[in-house]
Amino acid sequence: MNQAISPIEEKDEVDLTRWIQTTALRMESDAGFSELFLQVVDRIKAAGLQIYALSIYLLMAESKSDALHYTAFHGEASWFQDQLHEGMAEFQVQVTKEAQSWLGAQSGTVVAYLCVPTSTGAMTIAAERAEPFSDEQQALLQTLVPALEMLVVRHRDLAAYAVINEAYLQTSSRLINSNPDLMALQDGSFDLSAESVDEVAQNILEFISQRLGLDRGGIFLRHGDILRGFWGMDDEGAIIAIPNTIFQLYPTNNKELTHTALIARGEKQYYLTQNLGAEVGGAIADDYGANIAVPMRVGERIIGVLAGDNFISKQPISYDQVQALMVLANQGAAMIEMVKLYQDLQKVSDELERRVSERTAFLAQTNDQLQEEIAERRRAEQALQVSLDEKNMLFREVHHRVKNNLQTISSLLSLQTDLLEDPQALSALESSRSRVEAMGRIHQQLYQTQDWAKVEFDVFLRVLVEDLLDTYRLGTVELIIDTESVYFDVDQSIHCCLLINELVTNALKHAFPDGGAGTLRVGLRPRADGLVVLEIADDGVGFPAGLNFRETESMGLQIAISLVKNLQGQIELHRENGTLFQIVFSPQSS
Repeated sequence: MNQAISPIEEKDEVDLTRWIQTTALRMESDAGFSELFLQVVDRIKAAGLQIYALSIYLLMAESKSDALHYTAFHGEASWFQDQLHEGMAEFQVQVTKEAQSWLGAQSGTVVAYLCVPTSTGAMTIAAERAEPFSDEQQALLQTLVPALEMLVVRHRDLAAYAVINEAYLQTSSRLINSNPDLMALQDGSFDLSAESVDEVAQNILEFISQRLGLDRGGIFLRHGDILRGFWGMDDEGAIIAIPNTIFQLYPTNNKELTHTALIARGEKQYYLTQNLGAEVGGAIADDYGANIAVPMRVGERIIGVLAGDNFISKQPISYDQVQALMVLANQGAAMIEMVKLYQDLQKVSDELERRVSERTAFLAQTNDQLQEEIAERRRAEQALQVSLDEKNMLFREVHHRVKNNLQTISSLLSLQTDLLEDPQALSALESSRSRVEAMGRIHQQLYQTQDWAKVEFDVFLRVLVEDLLDTYRLGTVELIIDTESVYFDVDQSIHCCLLINELVTNALKHAFPDGGAGTLRVGLRPRADGLVVLEIADDGVGFPAGLNFRETESMGLQIAISLVKNLQGQIELHRENGTLFQIVFSPQSS
């Protein structure tokens, strides 16, 4: 019984491929394969292929239709003899060697199918899903194909070995004890095993001459409809290759059909003659001697014919020698098949190892490229950060110097007012100084902010209006600021700042004469349509009736109208219950 395989933590395709390969190599018999096959399917599901069916066709040697069919379907595993025909996707895939993907339906449920070629047939998966398998899932399946094929080939070979071994045990139990010549095979004193099929064949021929007492032997293996010589012995008893000796199993002329061909076809149990020359006639020499030929069986399958003769000694062949040769033929056939299976498995293993190595090398190369790209990106990000830091420092320094220069201008204007006595000149200078200080506040906030693309203007507005109220020292005026979060870019912030400065200054100067009490409201809020509404309202004496604010000689209002145009907005005046200037424009924050 196969031991349970411990779970693995890594689920990537390379580790899963290696795990399946290791699982196949650790199989010592075909027992417990159903559970193991289903465990492999569960691992495939965990790797990202959520399937309910897996089907693998292993074509028989030299056949395009006869196959051994392995299937896992809704938690049940099975395998059986099957046939591929032209109407099946698996048949087309194994012929064209190109994968096929399609959608079908079962019991009203949409099912996605994916069929890929293998070295010995085709493999299909199915899942209940409305869309075909992705390219990544197809790539994953094709990566797993060699390992899955290795797994089922390993089981097929172990099952075949079990049949071979059972045939060997049954034959041995009948004949070994009755024929001392066979004891050499039973007790291990003569070992047929070898690393190659050629060596196994040579061991069989040595057993014929050394243990069975026959002069010569020959091994003929079946290849389709012909029986070709493999290894034999020459007239001197030396072991030689005999590939040029061929028997047609189904000749067009029945006169050419030989006893050896009938044995290979399974239509004759064995052939024995004590004088081959006399039986055949003039076809060969009269003194050819006794000759024996028996089938080489693996289970129900005949893979070749084992022949022997006494060409040199001219001794008859006994029935005990016939029995011993039959046992030797079956054991030799089993050993030949086992060595072939091992060599095939080794080829699959080598191919899998090659593919895994190539895939690992590709992944390593891809990883190296990715690491280099990541390093290059980090270097670019670092260089960009350095450039950004330098830019921020430069911006901060520019705004700081502008703010200082504006502060200097404001101070100069303040000094100039000390030298003037004309009220109009003083008012003009005070207004100019107020405008300069308003621009200075914007630049002060800019060099203190971390974001140069936008200004949080609602925060700035509150500071601006409160400073203006302190400047004019109108303690009897109640200030109401109603704002919501609004962001402007630098240019729009400066224009809006100057606009508020002009309109608030106008209200503080003219709405409350002789120190009268009242309320000044400044509002800034976004609208649902994306525009922004700025309102400066007071409940003072009101804007003079009949006066068009758009054509007034007031410099402050002229500047305000010009600033509204710069904002690409609209300004309206409402005279009810005081004065209300309402400006609507589109915010720019980047």
